[in-house]
Amino acid sequence: MKFKTLLIILALLFLSIGSAWQYQRVNQKVKQPLVVEKIFHQGEWVTDQNVRFKVTQVEHQSATAEKRVKVHLQIQQLGAYRYGLKSGNANLAENMWLNIPYAISNQSRGLTHPSGQLFTDQELHSPGLKSGFLAFTAPDESYRARLQEARFSFLLQQSSGQFFKYSLLLHLT
Repeated sequence: MKFKTLLIILALLFLSIGSAWQYQRVNQKVKQPLVVEKIFHQGEWVTDQNVRFKVTQVEHQSATAEKRVKVHLQIQQLGAYRYGLKSGNANLAENMWLNIPYAISNQSRGLTHPSGQLFTDQELHSPGLKSGFLAFTAPDESYRARLQEARFSFLLQQSSGQFFKYSLLLHLT
């Protein structure tokens, strides 16, 4: 009986050591890309590797239970589309959100025309300057619990794998 228990303990020990060694071997070359946050100001053109954009206006309302934020954006694609980490994906709303640090981050349902109609995939893929709106909501209790100023953020990946998060600080009341 003691021999059987000793054999089981040794087998578990070898299995644990082998698993730890395999984990180290597989993950030794994996490097998490660093995200660098760059703060920009309303009305300022931001030019990145594949896109150029500016936020022209931010409107916000405080309802009883939530904050509503509407961001007016002008954007021009300069290179390959790669939103949502998918090559050829032109849905830029996948990389934009209302960021309330240490509380909640919400995405918009998509870029809309002033009429409120969503841009079609064909319109998003068309070249040239686009002007549209992104609408966000956040629960009021999340906004009150924040530790830093809320922000509109746009995450962009470079061809090197590096990420830049362009953020516009929002002074919501």
